[in-house]
Amino acid sequence: MKKILLTSLLLYSNLLFSDQVFKTDVPDIVVKNFVCHDVSNWVGFNLVNRSDKHVWGITLFIIDKEGDTLDSKSAELVSVSPKSGKETSISNVNCNTLRKNKVAFSIKLGN
Repeated sequence: MKKILLTSLLLYSNLLFSDQVFKTDVPDIVVKNFVCHDVSNWVGFNLVNRSDKHVWGITLFIIDKEGDTLDSKSAELVSVSPKSGKETSISNVNCNTLRKNKVAFSIKLGN
């Protein structure tokens, strides 16, 4: 299994991270414009594929200070062609949990 890259502590009261770029476990694939919507419990972001490979999915991991995974949510069948980007969302994400922990992203690539 691929090593999951811990990307950032989310300790802010405002869960809008439009100025940050989050790395994933695949070089040249990043997450931008990350925002968590408190009321409806979903996150939205741009998945940017700078690689020559096709992206087919992304998983968000919420990880505590000890490195334990508290929760994970996926967006399956997300199709992002090489050298492109796509606005993506993942539902059923607790924004309060994100505020206190770290987030990491794992990418599913096509053949």
